[in-house]
Amino acid sequence: DDAKTALARAGADAVMIGRGAQGRPWLLGQIGDALSGRPVRSTPSLSEQGALVTRHYRDIVAHEGEALGVRTARKHLSWYLEELARGAGKGEDADACEVARDALALRREVVRLAAPREVLERLTHFYGTTTRSGTAVPDHQIGEAA
Repeated sequence: DDAKTALARAGADAVMIGRGAQGRPWLLGQIGDALSGRPVRSTPSLSEQGALVTRHYRDIVAHEGEALGVRTARKHLSWYLEELARGAGKGEDADACEVARDALALRREVVRLAAPREVLERLTHFYGTTTRSGTAVPDHQIGEAA
């Protein structure tokens, strides 16, 4: 709705998303749906987000190599986890507050880890226990096709 409003007010033909999509890459599709008059797809479940985050992490490390990939991926992990905490922090139930707190704690932890295996283990554990009703994200070898 914000993109529709911005376009209408400005009389523009396009809208720039930029940093608004950091930590939530599905936002682009949601905005496209809204602007095209299609039903807006829902935000991915925590389980789906966990699969996306771990795959993105593995892909970055595989593409950049371990030393550079781990450092490059830190900003992406930070964005994912900060956005998750921001969204969960809006909830009023105890689970939502716990997810927000745990996401920020995990962010502080994974940005200090140097071993991809340790990062993947923490992500798998977090998203597996955070999804409550979902299943844990499978742990794959770095660079392995999902």
